[in-house]
Formats: sequence, C-alpha cells, structure tokens
Amino acid sequence: MRSLWNWEREAGEPEVVLGRPPHSPAAHARAHAMVSANAQEIGHTAGWRIVEACVDLPRRLLEPAVRNLKASHRAHVRDHHAAHRVQHVVRATGTILGQDSTHLGVCEHHSVWTEIQRDWATLAITAGGDGEPLDEAAMLGHLDRLVVENRLPLVLAQDNGAAYWTPRVKARLTELKVVHLGNRPHVAQDNSPTERGIGEAKPEAQLGRGVLLDTAIDGVHRMQAACGRLNARPRGSRGGFSASELTCMLPAWETLVGRSEFFEAAQAAIQRAVQDGMTHREQRFAEREAIFATLERYGLLSRVRGGGGRAAQALKPEMIS
Repeated sequence: MRSLWNWEREAGEPEVVLGRPPHSPAAHARAHAMVSANAQEIGHTAGWRIVEACVDLPRRLLEPAVRNLKASHRAHVRDHHAAHRVQHVVRATGTILGQDSTHLGVCEHHSVWTEIQRDWATLAITAGGDGEPLDEAAMLGHLDRLVVENRLPLVLAQDNGAAYWTPRVKARLTELKVVHLGNRPHVAQDNSPTERGIGEAKPEAQLGRGVLLDTAIDGVHRMQAACGRLNARPRGSRGGFSASELTCMLPAWETLVGRSEFFEAAQAAIQRAVQDGMTHREQRFAEREAIFATLERYGLLSRVRGGGGRAAQALKPEMIS
C-alpha cells in the first residue's frame, strides 16, 4: 500500500486535456474523399464552392482536406509542366532575338519604360529607348537601329503588345525578311529568355515598382549598365561562359543559311500549318511550331523535351565551332 501511495505522489495529478477530442484518421480520410469528389464534380480545387458543397463537414476536417487537395493539385501541375517542358537550344548567334517592354520606375508622376532585347543563343541582353512607352514609331526606330548595328535577327520574338503588331511594323519586318514569332495569348513563357533577362536586369539595376527617378533617361542608362554587367557574368546554363564570350565563340546564323532562303521557307511552313477555322491561340501555336521546325531543319535550333531544367540547357562543346 505504501508503494502505491509513493507511486501516486510521484506521478502527480492526471493531465487534464482541454478542448474537443481530435478527429480520428478515418474521419480525416472520409473528409478528404468527400472534398475530392466535390472538387472533381465542381471543377475547382479551392474557394467558396468547395466550402459550400461540404458545408456539413466540421471545420477541423474541412480545412486540412482542402489544404491537402490544393497541395496535391500544385504538385500535379508542377509535374505536368516539367514533363511537357520544351527547351530551345539555339546554336547560332542572332538567330532569335527576343524583345519586351519593362517598367523601370516613376519620374515626375509618369512611368518610365525601356525596351529589352535578348539573344536566345548567347543570352546577351541590351536595353534601349527614351523612357517613354513604346509606340509604332519607336518600334520602327528599334528596327532601323538593328539594321545599322548589324544585329538584325532571323526571327524576332515578341509578345502581343499593340506596338509590335501594327500594319506598318509587320510590313517593315516583311521588307527586312525577318520572321515574326509571337507569343500565344496570355503565355509569357513563350518569350521566357527575355522575361528571365528582365527579371535579372531590374534587380541588378535596382529599378522597378516604387523607384523614383530624377529623369527618364537616367533609368534607361542604369538599365544599360546593368545589362553590360550581366553580359560579362559567367553562366552555368551556358557551360560557364559569359554572353560576351559566347558571342565570339558561337557561329553566326549567316554561316548556316541565307536570310531570303530562310524567310521563304518559314513563310511556306506557316502557310501549310495554319488552317481555316483555327482559334487565335491555335493559329499562333501552329505558326510557332512551323517556325521552330524550319529552324531545326537548317540546324539553327534543337528542342529538348522533358523536365531537364537548367542542366539540359548546358552548353555542349560540339555547339562551339
């Protein structure tokens, strides 16, 4: 008896558990199944529709089930994108030049803009403009400068900005025999090298939303200086070479094909690919596939499919002539 008393004294008072008892694993499993079934029927993985459909579930069962469903959906989307990723390895300088506008800051209550151009082969990046938003006249001026600087590409990749697709700009590109590669609607990833370049250059220049500038041209000059630093930086995705080094090492597109020959071949491929009754997105996708197939035909481009990430983009020794 004394031993029992001693044990009881050492153990102390029994712990009192406050609150409602936890739900069992079986209850959580049933809640997850119910939420998943409703999500499949409704077509949403979160939001008020799921909560409304599962209103009979206790909140402590509903919230973890929705949270797990959202995490599972994100993982599925991530795996799907990795499996269907297409990486473009451009094998000659000047083959594809990407262009896009980006916001640098504010000067006297007006937004400051610059045009970014990036070579898809070397990742060499440049900035230009006068700080004003791009219009038709400014775009024509950019094309004239490319001609003067001997940087006119075979393919010009741009998004669906209005200034890029005016009749005068399209006529000028046809006159210069430059193939126009457009993004699909609302798919910024179609010009991903240029988008990534903007994402690198703006932090390097310490520009972007909320930045106050003394003059508009000051923002453009800061962006140009940042681009120069980036062009001298070695890149693991390009075998440890910088953009400046690759510009000297990789062959130019002129050594592989003539401009007129490529332009005519690409236009013929586009005409064969585009069919009546296509939506705008389907038409743009067909145009892009035709252009990329023509580039592959002349040995200017290789497409790597699958989730290889940056390692799959690493520059191979045989790519350097």
